[in-house]
Amino acid sequence: MSKAIFLGSFNPPHKGHYNVIKSFIDSGFMKIYGIDKIHIIPCYKNPNKLNFETNYGISFNDRYKMCLRMFSDLINDNKVFIDCIENIIKPNYTYELIEYFKSNKDYIINDDFYWIITTETYNEIFKGNWKNSEWLLENNRFVLIYEDNGQIPICDINVHPIPLKENINIHSTQIREKIKNGESVVNETNIYVQDLINNENLYKLI
Repeated sequence: MSKAIFLGSFNPPHKGHYNVIKSFIDSGFMKIYGIDKIHIIPCYKNPNKLNFETNYGISFNDRYKMCLRMFSDLINDNKVFIDCIENIIKPNYTYELIEYFKSNKDYIINDDFYWIITTETYNEIFKGNWKNSEWLLENNRFVLIYEDNGQIPICDINVHPIPLKENINIHSTQIREKIKNGESVVNETNIYVQDLINNENLYKLI
């Protein structure tokens, strides 16, 4: 069976991330293309953000635990797996993770996977803003989850477009600012993520 991957900082994970995954699941794409599991993969570090963990005061493990809570219902439905592979191999760039999948046949993800991306991510890679962008575009199959404004984006043959079920304008930066101001973020995340943030005093350094 094929796999699907969804990569991100998840700092913190939020309903926008959830909406991408739910849109993918509800589209029927998994059944059509024989995909049995979506691997949600928090990044070990973000090369575009220096001092990634230090600046935000949280670790990979914190973001991993928040993902477990954000996607708990989809995990229980056996659709989603929160994958800690980046914390094991510790890649500097995304292409190194993709190379790992393609060269390590014993791992649960090998070369038979679809990469779920948003329009923002697709545009960044297409414009060459990621390390080895050209290689990433040429050597992967993408599922592009785009805002449904009645217009299907023009895509490469290796990109399958799927509209978002709901256009949710939420960004992790805004959520961190609300936490800094002592505000609830339950509407942007969920009660389980909110409780974890409160109980473990996450983002205390921002």
